[in-house]
Amino acid sequence: MAGAMMIIPAGTVCVQEGEVCLDMYKIVNGFAEVYTGYQTENEVILEIISSGMYFGELGLLTGQPSIYTVVAYSDVTVYRVPASEILLYVTENPRDTIAIMKHMANQVMTMRNHIALLMSEIHGGGEGSGGPGSMAIPNVPWEQPKKPSETTEPKNALNDPFRKKTMDDFDLFD
Repeated sequence: MAGAMMIIPAGTVCVQEGEVCLDMYKIVNGFAEVYTGYQTENEVILEIISSGMYFGELGLLTGQPSIYTVVAYSDVTVYRVPASEILLYVTENPRDTIAIMKHMANQVMTMRNHIALLMSEIHGGGEGSGGPGSMAIPNVPWEQPKKPSETTEPKNALNDPFRKKTMDDFDLFD
């Protein structure tokens, strides 16, 4: 069996931006915060991740320095998969492999939208400049993700018929 369980204490930096991390982690229990510019004047929290989510997969797959810092918000139980065991892990866990691919695809789409917004601002067009290849994206104010203790979303939000569906809503193995 590939990988091993471990507990990361609250406040621990799990992955440091700018450093190479050749391990992938699946959160089994707890919460972690994902930052860019951690502990600098440019610090931005990108997301809060929890059970069933992954981090470190980009470094493991590319061998490149991390583009974010991950900090344990609470004590976090993780399943750690080192690069030397990734092939075995993927073979033993095809559903997790699909989940990782979905997460990475969602990250690419989010970055694409951010790039479009930045290009719109650079060109002074506000909501899409209308030029060739531009995207009309509404000017929606961005707000920091809430920490788990600050979340006001009802527990039954997944049952909300008006909620935007994502790839995570579909099980490809049924």
